[in-house]
Amino acid sequence: MDIPYIEWHCRSCFSFQQGASHPEELVSRAQQVGYQGIAITDECSLAGIVRAYRTAKELDFPLYVGSEFRLQDVIVIAVVTNKNGYHQLCQLISQCRRRAPKGSYQIELDDFACLQDCLVIALLEPMALLDNHGRYHDQLTRLRQLFPERMWLGVRQRLNLYDDDLLALTQRSGQLLQLPIVAIGSVDMHVPERQPLRDVMYAIHHHTSVAKLASRQACNGESHLRSK
Repeated sequence: MDIPYIEWHCRSCFSFQQGASHPEELVSRAQQVGYQGIAITDECSLAGIVRAYRTAKELDFPLYVGSEFRLQDVIVIAVVTNKNGYHQLCQLISQCRRRAPKGSYQIELDDFACLQDCLVIALLEPMALLDNHGRYHDQLTRLRQLFPERMWLGVRQRLNLYDDDLLALTQRSGQLLQLPIVAIGSVDMHVPERQPLRDVMYAIHHHTSVAKLASRQACNGESHLRSK
């Protein structure tokens, strides 16, 4: 059975020191591996959308516009559902960027209230497994209040030691908050051959060496556009 799949979480090279592929490469590869669409969701940025849109239009391939924002234990992925949602997302990005020095941003939970025409996907970070005070649950609960009909929980499996525990935690949160769970790849490169470049950029981003990345999120090459 051919299961339809859309990748909802992709960072391109416009996510500075994180994405290792151009937006057009991600769009082209998603079509090649048989996806039904792709969302480009650079961190607090829409800088890669124009290039992605040009390629998607040439290929007649569905493109979804979005962006990711990082809280303490949760990544919030916002995907626009209409033209008004695009305006709302642009306003939020501008607001977050103006609060912080150039190259960074600052966001609070209640800032997401402006995204009334966006779909929100909340993704638990591995650090949530160490959160003994339930901070991640408070964040999810508030997001659930802000988006009662337009929120999913995302889960990724990257062949890491914490995959099973993170899946179990996401499932428990989904049951408690009555939220659907969607599979995502959390992509930062279109093919695994980009891993050496990605690892160098991650090492720079985390102020460490490539040899010490084993303790970081980029410890293998699973964050590419995998086959269905």
